[in-house]
Amino acid sequence: MNDHKRYLIQERLKHDLEQTILSEKGITKNQNYLAQKMIQFKDNQNVFCPFCLHRDLINKFLVSTKEGFSRRFGKCPECQNNMLLETLIRMLEMNAKGYADFVYNYPNAEFWRKVSPKFDIWKKRLWNLNMANDFWEEYKQLKEGNEYEKSDSDDN
Repeated sequence: MNDHKRYLIQERLKHDLEQTILSEKGITKNQNYLAQKMIQFKDNQNVFCPFCLHRDLINKFLVSTKEGFSRRFGKCPECQNNMLLETLIRMLEMNAKGYADFVYNYPNAEFWRKVSPKFDIWKKRLWNLNMANDFWEEYKQLKEGNEYEKSDSDDN
């Protein structure tokens, strides 16, 4: 796809705020396709990998230094997992409960597959960030709430 077509698609996405997806919860807005904005960051900004909680400068996560589309993707220098740079920026603003929500809602339980090789390191870093208790409490509530919703729908 050439750059002009990509630009036109991105411009249409900025104005199409009604895109939806079909999920277990019904029809919901698909946040992944909502208006995409350029990510503003400083090269000397420290960020955390969402999958191993490795902390490093954001420019260490860049896959490419080219401007534009390819600059939106990152790769952790430690665990080698790929992610959107938006996720790295969001990690700076997340508290333990927000992180638990992110983990729980990560598509197809892929989060745990990505974490599993370094689970002990991830768990220790979560503890060192003083987020472990709140994280697990919130994660447990989310999981129990979803199991409760599924059992209610099964009764009908």
